[in-house]
Amino acid sequence: MVRLQHPDINLKEVGELLKGKVSKSGVNHRLRKIDEMAEKIRNG
Repeated sequence: MVRLQHPDINLKEVGELLKGKVSKSGVNHRLRKIDEMAEKIRNG
């Protein structure tokens, strides 16, 4: 949700807006996992 609300900020800034403050690496990992799940849904 944060990424959708702020598409122009970098991953470090996204992490700072999340609860518990997530590192840039953590944000990247979470986004990759979401992308993998979305790809599975698209492919059935």
